[in-house]
Amino acid sequence: MLEAIDNNLRRQNFMKKEIVNENLKVETSNSKEVEEKALIKPQRLYESLRHAEYSFESGIGEITDNSIESGANKIWINIEVENHKFEKKGRSRKTDIVKEVAIIDNGQGMTEEVHHKCLVLGETCRELPRSGGKLGIGKFGVGLTLGGISLARRIEVYTRNSRNEDFKYTYIDLDDIRQDKLHGIPKPVLREPSEKYKEYLKNSTGTIIILKKCDRLQYDMVKSEPINASEHISGLSNFIGRTYRKFIYSGIEIMLNEEKVYLHDPLYLIGPTKFDSKDGMDLKAEEKGETTLNLEIPNSNGEFAEVKIKMSLLPEQWRLVRGDGGNDFAKKRKIDKNEGISILRAGREVLYGKVPYIIGMKGTAKYEKIDRFWGCEISFPAELDEYFTVRYIKRGAEPIPSLRDKIRQVIAPVVESLRKEIQAKMKKTKAENGSKAGIFDSSEEIMKNASSVLAKGRKGTDLSEQEADKRINRIINEVITKGENEEEVNKKRLIKKQEIENKPYKIEPVSYPQNIFFETEHILGKLIIKLNINHPFYQKVFVPICGDIENDTESESEELDNIIQKQKIRDAIMLLILSYGKSESIFDNNDDFLRNLRFQWGTALATAINQMEG
Repeated sequence: MLEAIDNNLRRQNFMKKEIVNENLKVETSNSKEVEEKALIKPQRLYESLRHAEYSFESGIGEITDNSIESGANKIWINIEVENHKFEKKGRSRKTDIVKEVAIIDNGQGMTEEVHHKCLVLGETCRELPRSGGKLGIGKFGVGLTLGGISLARRIEVYTRNSRNEDFKYTYIDLDDIRQDKLHGIPKPVLREPSEKYKEYLKNSTGTIIILKKCDRLQYDMVKSEPINASEHISGLSNFIGRTYRKFIYSGIEIMLNEEKVYLHDPLYLIGPTKFDSKDGMDLKAEEKGETTLNLEIPNSNGEFAEVKIKMSLLPEQWRLVRGDGGNDFAKKRKIDKNEGISILRAGREVLYGKVPYIIGMKGTAKYEKIDRFWGCEISFPAELDEYFTVRYIKRGAEPIPSLRDKIRQVIAPVVESLRKEIQAKMKKTKAENGSKAGIFDSSEEIMKNASSVLAKGRKGTDLSEQEADKRINRIINEVITKGENEEEVNKKRLIKKQEIENKPYKIEPVSYPQNIFFETEHILGKLIIKLNINHPFYQKVFVPICGDIENDTESESEELDNIIQKQKIRDAIMLLILSYGKSESIFDNNDDFLRNLRFQWGTALATAINQMEG
């Protein structure tokens, strides 16, 4: 009985608010009204919809899509964090969790009509092709709402389509819906956003989307612990740079917490990337051709659209030997993750990964590690969605079997050819290097193995990647002098950078004044020794005993025992210096003292050696 009364009160309340659609009631032949059942029960439906397959990145991506389609040329994504205390294993801990997320764009903004329905599931404001429009990166009209509620319980939307007008506001709140307090999208009302967000759109049109009550971003139900906000931020930067690379390349600027997001191209063809600067451009891949497949647009009058397949081969300097794809140099450029296919829909990436049987038939379709050195991009317009089984979350868009077969006919032979080219280069490099190891490889490897039982140093471990990169480039400038052939110099510089980044211990010969014996560099756990070849100890002791490292050639007549003995002495001297450098890493924040100690040591040693020579 109570339930019946409650239901009756709810129906009356709905009618007062004019939320129930007038079409829910129809006239029967005997003039009696028969009430139809509502299509949805929002109190439960919205909670259920939160379990769609959106990740943090794809949820934010849905909102970013709208910003791009609004004509924005600048998008800001701000993630506000707050410190959170929690208990784990009986101990109190702290971590930064996501408090709210704001996506701001300087696009054209929304009219009041569009604003009022922007959070309605299934609504779209875009023209359909049959009315003369062209499909864009949106699809089902659910992205903003589903993407938003998959991460947070409240979505607020501020917008204006005239820079001289005030902002208008509407929202959706799952707590209000669950408690039966909200039965529709509120009509937009005048309301100003907070100053911290409003400042971005000063004298501009645009939209501000704010996600609040970010419960899905704050707690890991599996691990039963809060999620550190830094995990979300680092992954989002990578996702945006790759997913929207075409738009960033065309001039759209995306900022994440006030830092510019640089594009990442899995084909390594376009820039600028974060490795391109006024001081020099990162090497780019070689394009290996573009093929076009013409497909009939479904439900059209014989109209066709193009699927484009583009392939590339990464620079040979990045793939000289096996293991190059997994070193520090490669990891910074995400080469170690570059195994698979990138599929773009209307310029926006919708899949990045391995597609079964697209690079070869069964038995030859297995991806190999060297496949990270080539890139493949398949792009198609939204009109061809049916050929790629595009889902509403814009993830997992794989070609249907018949199209996959056509694409394989294009890709498979190219992949086979590129694999052979990559392997041939690695074999050639190995042959050129021969079996002879680098002059200091032995001592560097010995020190590396010894370090496993030594105390861990702190010196230089707190450097940022940018500062570390500057220091490495400064070392390279000291090691490699400029020559007439700029291309050759750049190749040497790149190879040297890979060597330094790939080894925990490295010895590099440099040319300094005579009273400096050696200098040390501590960079993110690495130790680089800069050995001065002008120092008297090197000239008058090291060279006569061990040979000149600048002209390292062994006489054919020299006995093997002598060569081995020279190597042992060379290793012993270098281990003496490496061990000193290792001990320096224990003493953090003593740069001036240690620098002065090395200088005084070098001066005293130079004076003594010169005295010894008379």
